[in-house]
Amino acid sequence: MKNILLGLLAFIMLSSNALAMFHVEPYVGFAKGEEDTNDPNPDEYSGMGFGLRAGYKYLGAIVGATYDSQTITASTTEPGDNSADVDFKGTNMGAVLGYEFPLGLRLWVSYYIDAKFEVDSGTSTGGEFSGNGYAIGAGYSIIPMILSLNAEMKKFEYDEYSFQGTTLNLNNAGSSYYFLSVSAPLSF
Repeated sequence: MKNILLGLLAFIMLSSNALAMFHVEPYVGFAKGEEDTNDPNPDEYSGMGFGLRAGYKYLGAIVGATYDSQTITASTTEPGDNSADVDFKGTNMGAVLGYEFPLGLRLWVSYYIDAKFEVDSGTSTGGEFSGNGYAIGAGYSIIPMILSLNAEMKKFEYDEYSFQGTTLNLNNAGSSYYFLSVSAPLSF
């Protein structure tokens, strides 16, 4: 009996290495959302983004890191405000945890430990919001192991704003948006 258990344990340990893979997933997509403040007329955001999720995959579970970048345009919704749209460049880095089901459905959560939103136009060009955030996503492989359609809900909280050497602590500044993307989830 002891030999059978040792043999079974050895089989599981050796075969589990064959089930472990590296996971790399580049993606590109479109973002649409709004700022999160107490303002009754929050600015609306829209733009394009790209990113990469990379890590380790074992029996469907995915653990790794994520990086994404967006170019966002903010449009005011204040009645009577005709100010110009403002462009932002966002970069986010963090960790991702997910699961890929056998039929091509994938679910994941991301926690961004470093989220930056830099003003790219207007009088505040160079100003930078920094904070953290999270994302909840789902994807479906329309061509298995090659092409996936994805939807994510992303939410960020910014606790600092830096501009021309001055840093301000922020209270209640953030953004939330939906991100629709296509990706190439590769495991090898």
